[in-house]
Amino acid sequence: MAYRCRRFERFAFDCPAAGAAARLWGIDLYTDDSSLCSAAVHAGEITLAAGGRITIEMRPGESRYFAITRNGISSLSLTTPAPCSFVLYPW
Repeated sequence: MAYRCRRFERFAFDCPAAGAAARLWGIDLYTDDSSLCSAAVHAGEITLAAGGRITIEMRPGESRYFAITRNGISSLSLTTPAPCSFVLYPW
């Protein structure tokens, strides 16, 4: 994944319609190995049914990530540091 750990750079992706949920860690700030499209659904930017274009911005990693269920997607918690993170842009 060429975008990983490229801090404060932005990248656009197309999420397909009729997508499936995949693993993600965090709430609004996600580990950089989280599913981009699932994170976008979790954040309320797109739906799994419709898909859509998203933009992420890479950020430094955090020491801990929390979990919550939103928009039909459950994120996971992580209690070990991750090297990098991303947010959906614009935040």
